[in-house]
Amino acid sequence: MQRKTYEQTIAIDISGPLKIKAKDISKYLVISIGEQINEESVLAKKKSFLGVDKIEIRSPVEGTVSNIDTEKGVILVSVQEIGMEEEDSKDELGHKETGHSSNEITNYELRKENGEEEEKKKQEIDEEVEIEVNKRAEKIQKTKKINSSVKTRGLDGFGDGKGIGLYIEKFNSRKISSEMRDLIIICDNLPEIKVFYKASAVGIEGIICNTRNEGKIEKLKKEMENKTHVGFLVLSNEIDLKSLHGRMLEIDNGVLEVE
Repeated sequence: MQRKTYEQTIAIDISGPLKIKAKDISKYLVISIGEQINEESVLAKKKSFLGVDKIEIRSPVEGTVSNIDTEKGVILVSVQEIGMEEEDSKDELGHKETGHSSNEITNYELRKENGEEEEKKKQEIDEEVEIEVNKRAEKIQKTKKINSSVKTRGLDGFGDGKGIGLYIEKFNSRKISSEMRDLIIICDNLPEIKVFYKASAVGIEGIICNTRNEGKIEKLKKEMENKTHVGFLVLSNEIDLKSLHGRMLEIDNGVLEVE
């Protein structure tokens, strides 16, 4: 395994939390394009009507301010992320190592010639496939589709958004692209906080999932509510998320409408 650095752009909402027009955010910013910021760096300030209290927006990440978007009321931050990349190890002759000794390989080849081991494994695989097919069939029978023009209240969520649904089974920050602008992403997993910031940067309208991890959902709401324009909705796992793919969806503060 070797480390590899990836650059990502995330969007941090300024106009929403400060309750100002998107075009006016520059008046309240205390940072500028090209500036290096850390976690908890103050990005913008706004005094109350009487000038006594003030609202501060702090950065959730460390990075470089790359742009100020006065159409959406957000600032864009370039973030360096370190990931792990697998690297094939090689022996002294340049061959890839498999982790098995020569004796193990020889013994396996002898068993394979005998045919008994191969037949046994084939039977085990067939049994596993049959079990998995039965599980999926049972799950499909339990799920239900949402009819058009029907409003469905989710288990939790925040914000709003409207767009065509795009189903992605496991959604993460590396799968986000500019082509997802104006779409609503449907996924089986609960995305990490950084996914919402990057989704906001490319213009994704919303994210729908059906996880039941209440603790993580509450943490996500506390961290993200009023800090991003991306709508978020958690649906019951009885609903067939794939049936929402390709349809016009609207998220409105915990309620889903399918057109």
